[in-house]
Amino acid sequence: MTEPHTPTDPATELFGAPTATQPVGSADPALLARPRIRVGAIVWGVLLFAIAALTLWVTTDPARERAFSNWFAGLPEGAAGLLLLLVVGALLLLWGALAAIRRSQERGVPRL
Repeated sequence: MTEPHTPTDPATELFGAPTATQPVGSADPALLARPRIRVGAIVWGVLLFAIAALTLWVTTDPARERAFSNWFAGLPEGAAGLLLLLVVGALLLLWGALAAIRRSQERGVPRL
C-alpha cells in the first residue's frame, strides 16, 4: 500500500530540514555559498548606460544634434557598412571577454 502524498514546505526542499542541534536561522558560515557577482550584467548595464547618456547628451542641445547630423551625413559612401562592422566586432569582442570572465569564475567555485 502506498502512503498518501503529504505536501512539503518549499523552504525545506531548498534548504533542508533544521536539525535538533542546529537552531532555525543559524548556519555554519563556511557552508553558505557566496553570492555570485554577475559581471556580464554589470558590463552590459554600464554599456547601455553609456549609450543612453551619450544619446541624451547629444539630443538635449540643438547645436550638438546638428553637429552630429552633419558629421553623419558627411560620411563617405560605404562608411555605414564599416561602422556596422565595427559595432558587430566590438559586440563579439565584448561577448568573448564576458564568456572568458564567466569561465574563470566558474573554475574558482568549488562543486558541492
